[in-house]
Amino acid sequence: MQAPAFAGLASALNGSRTPRTLSQPPPKSCGPPRLDAVGPRIVSNQTAYPVMLYGERFAEGMKLRLGPPYSAELPCALVDHSHATALLPAIKAFAVGGTSEAAATAKLVTA
Repeated sequence: MQAPAFAGLASALNGSRTPRTLSQPPPKSCGPPRLDAVGPRIVSNQTAYPVMLYGERFAEGMKLRLGPPYSAELPCALVDHSHATALLPAIKAFAVGGTSEAAATAKLVTA
């Protein structure tokens, strides 16, 4: 019997600290990584939040670059060539014009 499709993700999240490598990286000629979505879309700045990245052509060593007001570049953990995770740090001294909400642009950068 074949293992369920999510078995690879479950094993990646089982608490093991050993990094996984992907067997077949995408060819370099297919272009830069493409970010389609980030979730969850709303997070608190009072604690660190893990976010999931969805897209195509993800590769080892890429980073999530957030625009203002965060202005940060975060390392990504690769799940597969279409999924990755990043950890948004807590930013307690975060205030934008007296409001409690702010939006930031997100894009992927490669090493």
